[in-house]
Amino acid sequence: MRGRNIRVVVWATHLQTDILALAVHLDACPDVELLIVAADTAAFRREPIARALQLRARLLEECGLAPDATLLLGAGRLASEKRWPMVIDAVMAAGIDHPIGFVLAGDGRDRAAVVSRAGQDPHIRLLAPIADRPAMARLMASADALVHGCDSETYCMVASEARASGLPLIVPDSGGAGEQVALGAGSTYRAGDPGDLAQVLTELIGSDLRGPRSRAVALAGGVRSMDEHFAELFDTYRQRVRRGPSEPDGRGDVTAVRGPPRRLCPHMIGAVPWRPTAD
Repeated sequence: MRGRNIRVVVWATHLQTDILALAVHLDACPDVELLIVAADTAAFRREPIARALQLRARLLEECGLAPDATLLLGAGRLASEKRWPMVIDAVMAAGIDHPIGFVLAGDGRDRAAVVSRAGQDPHIRLLAPIADRPAMARLMASADALVHGCDSETYCMVASEARASGLPLIVPDSGGAGEQVALGAGSTYRAGDPGDLAQVLTELIGSDLRGPRSRAVALAGGVRSMDEHFAELFDTYRQRVRRGPSEPDGRGDVTAVRGPPRRLCPHMIGAVPWRPTAD
């Protein structure tokens, strides 16, 4: 690409940005602009706690559990890379010592495998994908923690949305999901290891999840909004246009934008959405 001024704008998590910033500093990629990936914080604001508690109690009842049980949430495509059978194994193992309800919202090519792994466990409930964002925000506000299995996420938008909802994360220690926890909003387990996930769940629930929940709520306001992201993105473009080409041959800019697809949320995959009934 010699003789051309290439400007790349990259959406990244905080940890990815730290790594890329080091590369930029070392002149490994001098023409890169770095922007932190964002979430729809307006949609995923905290719901009124009384309303969330009513929904939480109803979901636990549907899982055959009392209101003082733990409610874990999963959301995303039912595909092999998401590792939902592994998550189900870990939840069932941790449920031997603690009453745990697990609600999984999603659909996909591996639905049969997920249903088979859940078996007849009355404490696990599968929901259709939730395209209604306020409904998804209410579901997140009702849960005690988000559990995720995929260790190859680029950004893990569902984790960003959970953080914006004040929901603690329990995610693998690699990929975009693990990087979300670097900001202090949850715990990690060894990627692909159901035994370690079960141990982390057991320890967290045994020590009371109210502490992690309080920290996650306190950190929710720090999640970058889409308005903030696009304001910085457009400002970056404006500055580049004003400065013009930096290469002496004057051939101009080629700007590429890499980032999440237009449909930002993994759980928004186009099936009939689940909607909570009125409280």
